Amino acid sequence: MKGWLKSGEEATLETVFPGYGERVFAHWFTDTVRLPQGKQLKYVHMGYGSTYERDLLLRFSKGELIERSVRENGTGEPDAPEGYGIAALTTLGNRSGES
Repeated sequence: MKGWLKSGEEATLETVFPGYGERVFAHWFTDTVRLPQGKQLKYVHMGYGSTYERDLLLRFSKGELIERSVRENGTGEPDAPEGYGIAALTTLGNRSGES
């Protein structure tokens, strides 16, 4: 986690979740997390809209991982940039309306 509070203080798990400085169980989170992998196929200059060779999709329900899948998007050129590292991810909107 990286960010800053309105006060200018760096945000940490402890400042955002007092009493949980090392780990927080995200029981409120129900959504899909997309982790792009492989070489870039299409660049989009907006957020995480670019397309990579594959996406690792992690689906969570109330903080628990319930499904893991890989979406294959194609094969990139040999000199194309690589996907994001482990620290980057995108959450996809919850279309089911479930909370």
